[in-house]
Amino acid sequence: YCVSCGGELEYRRYHYAQLGKFYCPQCGNCNPRPDFTAQRLEMTPEIKFQAGNITIKSSYLGFHNAYNMLAAVSLSKLLAIEDEVIEKAIASYEPQAGRMERFIIDGKKTVLVLVKNPTGLNQTLSTLANDPAGKNIFFALNDNAADGRDISWIWDADVEILNKPSAGIRGIVCSGLRSGDIAVRIKYCGFDINNMMIETDLKKGIEAAVKCEGEVNYILCTYTALFECQKILRRMEREKFPRTGRERQMQV
Repeated sequence: YCVSCGGELEYRRYHYAQLGKFYCPQCGNCNPRPDFTAQRLEMTPEIKFQAGNITIKSSYLGFHNAYNMLAAVSLSKLLAIEDEVIEKAIASYEPQAGRMERFIIDGKKTVLVLVKNPTGLNQTLSTLANDPAGKNIFFALNDNAADGRDISWIWDADVEILNKPSAGIRGIVCSGLRSGDIAVRIKYCGFDINNMMIETDLKKGIEAAVKCEGEVNYILCTYTALFECQKILRRMEREKFPRTGRERQMQV
């Protein structure tokens, strides 16, 4: 809704959440004139786009992260940082703390993703659906105080993406304190329950997920499961594939 008059906004172009090209038919409020824009966006699933004279390339994933990169480019340009420095900084950035953080587990690319609301989950699901590889999904849903006690938000997300043949989902493991709830949500989207299992223990659940037939593992979790999942993945990567940071980057 319009922040000026409270009227309902209309969109000429819609991206996600509240983002897009909007206007208010009641008071005329609309997007401000942009100082920086991105053109020729490609997600394969890595991100590439043009911002003025700068070519941005990143192994980061997700349309929402293309937005974040454009924001970083915009601020950097306003601070008069050189184009070459901006390009190099973004290209070399390694995601941290569950923001599409990457590991190699048993020879498979493994991506750790924090999800905590419908918008974030939708963007994550769109990102993995855009990945052409076959995928294994692990989803740990907790309802501790830091996560939020109300987990009904999982019904506001477009989980139906998982049931599309083009998404390439080979298997799903539901885990966490509310593993049954996320399993029910995925069941209701029509996903084949023969390719889904419940394992409340995080370590056992991740181990089961990476053994599925997909070539890429996506580890989704809410906040209080994040750092435990991160520890488990680091341990699994270190035990089976002891590589230096540079070698790991090259593998990804």
